Amino acid sequence: MKYLLITLLIAFISCKKENTSNDKNELIIEKQTKNESFHYKEFGKSLVESTNFPKEWEINTYQDIAKRIKKEDLDFQKKFNALDYFDEKSGKKISDKSFFNNYIENDSLLKLSKIESLSLLDSLISNQKKIFYIKTSSVINSLDYEMPLVINKIDLALFNEKTFIKSINLYMEVDYPYSSKQNIGYLNNNGILFYKKFRVDEDKTYYLGISKTNLNEYFTKK
Repeated sequence: MKYLLITLLIAFISCKKENTSNDKNELIIEKQTKNESFHYKEFGKSLVESTNFPKEWEINTYQDIAKRIKKEDLDFQKKFNALDYFDEKSGKKISDKSFFNNYIENDSLLKLSKIESLSLLDSLISNQKKIFYIKTSSVINSLDYEMPLVINKIDLALFNEKTFIKSINLYMEVDYPYSSKQNIGYLNNNGILFYKKFRVDEDKTYYLGISKTNLNEYFTKK
């Protein structure tokens, strides 16, 4: 009888340890699932982060032979042009836009635009969430301008299954009749987005500054 009690006690302790171990494993798995983040791919050019610009420099938009531009300004414009990657990116053309309607309707520019092309460049998946890399070209016809505004964009759009949640811009160029604004981003492998803003008119290019966003935090905020 004594040996039977000892055997039962050992079995009870073993089961308790096993259950405790299973509970810990379940907690670890649950914690890992909650903390799972997207594995970002490098996008854009690292020059966006590393290249320095003055607040402004002169340009010669109309190639006026009478206008003399300093070599320093020509060099800065060359560096600025080297950042651009919009035309280098190509993807699968999206003919049925219904899935992305909510993304378009929540974008301050696209909802006012006539979209001429919509392309899927890439996508990332984490659990039920998916990030789409979307490239668009569109125009806005406005009575305020002599000609249509031309808009080129690349965005990251976050969806939970089929539900649009939020987006962030990687690249944007808006061409007005006599000026343009250009925002150019570089996303590194760690999910850090470096984003430089510029404005260009007939005489000068203006550097408006750089911002830095951690997309791991941006896309996990409710």
